[in-house]
Amino acid sequence: MKQYKNNIIKNKVHGIFPVAFAICCNALKIKKEKSMTMLLYGFTVGVVGAALRLGLIQHFEGQKIIHSIKPIISQTIKEYSNKSLFEMWQFAPQVDIVQMSHEKMDSKMFIT
Repeated sequence: MKQYKNNIIKNKVHGIFPVAFAICCNALKIKKEKSMTMLLYGFTVGVVGAALRLGLIQHFEGQKIIHSIKPIISQTIKEYSNKSLFEMWQFAPQVDIVQMSHEKMDSKMFIT
């Protein structure tokens, strides 16, 4: 963790959340599959929470979405947990498009 922190300070690496999360999980001896589950579940809850705050869905619908995605999270972990670093990348174009359009809006507040 010290090496990663020092490399962030020296601008040799970017302190991005998934990498920092993985390093912390490794330091805490959390198994790879468990840490992947935590990361993917956390991402799912974050996106569903944003949809709730935006008023796009209701609480019960959000819970149903999270529950329906659990098998996809499990399958994704089974398929990708043994990939090398060079075989991995992030691809979520719908999220990227929404974030880009949100950035250009006059009002960037959630409905709360």
